[in-house]
Amino acid sequence: LKSRSRTEEKINFKYPGDASYIRDILRGSLVYSSPTNLLSGLQEVKGKTELRILNLENKFLHPDAFGYRGLDFNVDIDGFIFEIRIHLKRILAIEAYSRPNLNLIKHGMGWSNDEIETYLAA
Repeated sequence: LKSRSRTEEKINFKYPGDASYIRDILRGSLVYSSPTNLLSGLQEVKGKTELRILNLENKFLHPDAFGYRGLDFNVDIDGFIFEIRIHLKRILAIEAYSRPNLNLIKHGMGWSNDEIETYLAA
């Protein structure tokens, strides 16, 4: 569950005050040990008829500034929208290692995640 402070930050910085764009307050992760298993898991999720996939971000092709790589997508089940993230175990371990650096920059400098992403992408 995304924290209230992070949700408000995202609304204010990423979606100029429009909370209707928030689609990841609730998030679940699926972690796989190999690319083959990951692709099988993705096919299984796509095959669930009760899920409607709204969008997919392939962060293997376009990682964030801190190196996060995975598949992130929003799904709808009877009007309830949430996020599913599909990870490779080894890459997820790297993200856990880099997370303290993100928090240091964010809290030490008072920057939002989006401001950090913009700065590092420049």
